[in-house]
Amino acid sequence: MRALPGFANPILVALDRPDRESALLLARRLSGTVGGLKAGLELFVAEGPPAIRALVSTGLPLFLDLKLHDIPNTVAGAVRAAAGLKAALLTVHAAGGRAMLDAAVAAAAAFGPHRPRLLAVTVLTSLDAADLAATGVRGAPLEQAVRLARLAGEAGLDGVELHAANGYLFTQLKQFNNRQRTDENQVMHVVVEKMTELEMAAVAEYLSGK
Repeated sequence: MRALPGFANPILVALDRPDRESALLLARRLSGTVGGLKAGLELFVAEGPPAIRALVSTGLPLFLDLKLHDIPNTVAGAVRAAAGLKAALLTVHAAGGRAMLDAAVAAAAAFGPHRPRLLAVTVLTSLDAADLAATGVRGAPLEQAVRLARLAGEAGLDGVELHAANGYLFTQLKQFNNRQRTDENQVMHVVVEKMTELEMAAVAEYLSGK
């Protein structure tokens, strides 16, 4: 397993904490053990940019998992703000559409080599086929995930975020070299290629509250 660009190793710790103090304490306890930190929406809404700056000050690369999904101009502005906070990785919803993804890529590119790497979120692990159908999306979650991953790749995003909870999709992607696959599964190669370009975009998350 190769490390993400800018990460000493590919293991990130998800700081699922509601406040800056407890998140920072966990980050410091794990410094030297993990390759980076991940901050999510709860911490960001509760504590804002100061919490992100505090985490960045630990010296560990930061994965800002905000799953941005809005009109293109708003997402572009959020990407620029995340870059200003020195986020190393940032998530956006591929379901936001090609124009939104293009805007995110362009905004990140303006920061050159110090830009945040953009990861696409495809289908949330909490959604099943019935949930997708209720929103007008037909087919299995796996099919939709592949479609959105392809869209993200075409827009130039750096990778696709996969959660361990989405075990079936992760397993299928890991086994893409099996040539006894259906045409549909061959499409998943696009997802794996995008991960390879980021060197490890299927981010390994190490959860620890101990």
